Amino acid sequence: MPGIPKRVKKAVLAASLLAALTLLAVNVWFHVLLTSQPVAFDNYVVLIILVALAPYGVLDYVDTSWRRKIDEYLPELLSDIAEAQRTGMTLPTAFEAAAKKHYGPLSREVRKLVVQMSWGATLENALQLLANRVGTMLARRMANLMSDALRFGAITSDVMDLAANYVRSVHLLEKERAAELRIYVIIIYVAFLVFAYCVVILLTTFFYRVSPVATGFVAGMMIPAGQIRRLFFHMALIQAVMSGLAAGKMSTGSIVAGVKHVCVLVVAAFAIFNWLAPPP
Repeated sequence: MPGIPKRVKKAVLAASLLAALTLLAVNVWFHVLLTSQPVAFDNYVVLIILVALAPYGVLDYVDTSWRRKIDEYLPELLSDIAEAQRTGMTLPTAFEAAAKKHYGPLSREVRKLVVQMSWGATLENALQLLANRVGTMLARRMANLMSDALRFGAITSDVMDLAANYVRSVHLLEKERAAELRIYVIIIYVAFLVFAYCVVILLTTFFYRVSPVATGFVAGMMIPAGQIRRLFFHMALIQAVMSGLAAGKMSTGSIVAGVKHVCVLVVAAFAIFNWLAPPP
């Protein structure tokens, strides 16, 4: 599956936000103004969040997976081109031979590069276009490295081997970094689940048992147990959103990557509060 262009992701996000705002207006009118059912409205808030974020999160996940697979195949592509050069092939011919091999999603991009060269584009320009389409750091570094080599002389098999080893080393460093940061994402999930567990225990063992009608006492006013549950539920949703965005920032360096974590944690909050601590 090809990568998702930014303009497509922006269009999907805009459409999702518009649909979410429409649902929000309908639910405010029906559940709050007409029927006065705040609990039902809170449940629909979860649906609204998912409608707003889930489509974009899915597209971003697919696009990120596509780019990650391309980075995995880049060293193999460069090594194969170096081997082809050792057999006597020229660099453009080596790319043509590589276009017939399987490099996952990178194969399609290599075929585009070969087609562009057949139309008269230079290898340097074709490489830059490939890097722009892929949009990964490794692809840009590979294109810049080969462009510099082309500018100052011919690219030999030894140069291609050096490029392959360099790209492979950078990719391994990125994988090690991602593996080290994954533990922090796990910590964020565990912290959220611990918070939700403590809230459920507090609701079911104290607030609900004291009185299902009025249990809280704040500033001289008795607060119904249902209102206390709503307060905790709102806190859980806020923590789910903020924790999800933080998980994305820590794991990939991009807040946008946290959208999928937000969706997972929001669904978890909804499930925990409705199954383990339903309204009294």
